[in-house]
Amino acid sequence: MITYDFKPSFERTIKSFPIQKQQQIKSLAKHLIWLLSKGQRFPKGMGLTRLRGNYWEIRSTIKERILFHYRKSEVAFMLVGSHDDVKKFLRSVK
Repeated sequence: MITYDFKPSFERTIKSFPIQKQQQIKSLAKHLIWLLSKGQRFPKGMGLTRLRGNYWEIRSTIKERILFHYRKSEVAFMLVGSHDDVKKFLRSVK
C-alpha cells in the first residue's frame, strides 16, 4: 500500500489556482498514487520525469508541474509550479 501526503508547500502553491483547477491537480496526484499502487504503466502524456534522487515531477499542463518525493511506498507532494519554480525548490533542498 502506498501512503501519500500533501505537504504545506504544496497546499500553499495550489491556492493560487481557481478551485476547479485545484481539484483537477489533486485528482491527477491521486491518479498517480493509484497507478503506483497497481504497478500500472504511466501514460506518456503524463510527463513523468525523475529529476534528482527521489524527486520526480509530472505535468499538470504544459506550463504546470507537480513536484513530488517518492520513496518505496511513500509519496509526498511538494509543490505545483512552473519549470523555474521546480528548479528553485530543488536548489533549496540540497
